[in-house]
Amino acid sequence: MKILVVDDDIAVCLYLKNVLETLHHEVIMSHDAKSAWEIIQAEEINILLTDWIMPGLSGIDLCQLVRHVSDKSHYVYIILLTGKSSDNDRIMGFDSGADDFILKPVILRELIVRIKAAKRVIELEHELLVKNQQLELANGTIKSHYEQIKQDVNAAAEIQQTLLPHTVEIPLPVNLSWDYIPADILAGDLFNFYPLDDKHIALYLIDVAGHGVPAAMFSVYLNKMLSPEKLPESIIYKHFSSGEIPQFKSPAQIVQSLNEHFLKSNDSMLYFTMIYAIINTETGAGELCQAGHPYPLITRNDGIVEALGEGGHPVGLIEEACYENVSFSIREGERLTLYSDGVTECFNIDGVPFEIERLKAILSDSHKMPIQQSIKKVVSGVTRWHRLGTSKMSFEDDISLLSIEFN
Repeated sequence: MKILVVDDDIAVCLYLKNVLETLHHEVIMSHDAKSAWEIIQAEEINILLTDWIMPGLSGIDLCQLVRHVSDKSHYVYIILLTGKSSDNDRIMGFDSGADDFILKPVILRELIVRIKAAKRVIELEHELLVKNQQLELANGTIKSHYEQIKQDVNAAAEIQQTLLPHTVEIPLPVNLSWDYIPADILAGDLFNFYPLDDKHIALYLIDVAGHGVPAAMFSVYLNKMLSPEKLPESIIYKHFSSGEIPQFKSPAQIVQSLNEHFLKSNDSMLYFTMIYAIINTETGAGELCQAGHPYPLITRNDGIVEALGEGGHPVGLIEEACYENVSFSIREGERLTLYSDGVTECFNIDGVPFEIERLKAILSDSHKMPIQQSIKKVVSGVTRWHRLGTSKMSFEDDISLLSIEFN
């Protein structure tokens, strides 16, 4: 330890210096508080051993300078040497910033044990300083990694957004509208539509169980599997040879193929619900397969809203699950709407879900509106329901809607 001894009595200074040096401490002497203060500003002093009563600045004044003026990053442990022993004197000394007292005349054994106590405090302070520096360094590293992860997740979200439809332009006589509100940066919902040939359109909506990176990456993989590219290994089309016109599979065949594929290869235990539908845009006749997903809804021209399907099993969960096609037809101006359970299971502050009947009521009330306005009205209704009596802004689950109108 580097110890500064301050006393206007030279004999006391020399005595303390000799004792402390035998204990292997580095000792600096000063005979007044003013020069001691200059030394403290210039040197890395660990312990200040100062007399209370001195000409000019007192030991109390020196304590106050160290505590309130010094800009030292380390702690200086202060021991006052004094003949004062009253309670009021001790209170004044501690209030000025002293850590300990030694009564004059100094008893050697007392001096030694109090210096040892001071050393323990200083070593603990140094250890704490080192740990704080290590913690700051670790926090800096964590922050850097967090920012990198955040950038990566945002980039992944942008990629995921590119997988969603970006235009309603399609060379078939249909009108389309959709909306999508992810609960997190990355979502597990996915939907799309595409022409299968010059008179058939396919559309699907998928809800992967869970949230975050695994669900999002799984949805990206599903998007690739359901790509309408006419390749021999396509899951959308029946196997065909080069030069043959490919025939597309029925919705039930596609869902069955997905279930078999993921039960064989899905080590992550992720599963999903979905609706896959195919509509003949010349006749309005269609087929769909419901795999554990909320019931698709048809809005008729008279405003009546009908639910289709019988439930079905999620994909990638049950090995012997069988999937069936559900036939339907829509006339000019009628609409088929697919949605995720984030819509019907959106809860208000009282824990009451939005439910399918409220969704059907909005679709019925807006059936004469343009399809885009109808979907906006649904999202507005769900949002108001969710925020009713609460300031929460985000949804607990992804909100996805896809609606098609036979034109």
